[in-house]
Amino acid sequence: MKKTVKRISFIFGSVLLICSSLGFGSFNSSSHQISSNVVYAAKKKTHLNSNKSIEKYLKKQNKSLKILEVNGVYVENGNYTTQIVLDAKDNGMNNAKNQVVMAIKALNKKSLKEFSNISISVKADMDDGNKGYVIKSDWNPDFIESKKAKTIRLKTVNKQAETWWQLNN
Repeated sequence: MKKTVKRISFIFGSVLLICSSLGFGSFNSSSHQISSNVVYAAKKKTHLNSNKSIEKYLKKQNKSLKILEVNGVYVENGNYTTQIVLDAKDNGMNNAKNQVVMAIKALNKKSLKEFSNISISVKADMDDGNKGYVIKSDWNPDFIESKKAKTIRLKTVNKQAETWWQLNN
């Protein structure tokens, strides 16, 4: 009888441990039932369908990205457009290009099937004390989602963009 009680206790404890580790809610000890409040362990999928969601996603993916603003139109599925403006401060053209590279690599991890165009621009401190554009680029979402985007480098970033403009040094 003692062995049976020990086995039942062991099984019951194991089930509770497994349920709690999988996030199936809390155990109600007074009624010996699992709560109906189910907590899902799966990650919440965030859709990039607003300026705020894109900015939040990019900041989460790479804390080195210095985002000045995100402006987009998210009305028609499959035809979203957005412009991401990054800040290179006064650290030169390589830093400006690196901001673009980091943004591309961060976006590569997300589905962009709803987008028709993504613009990435970089501003930097100018001699007159104002911020001005040093890079303006347009990107095809299919390229950003591709394997090539994972290996994009400073030397080739301008060749991979659909359009690329940069301030002459």
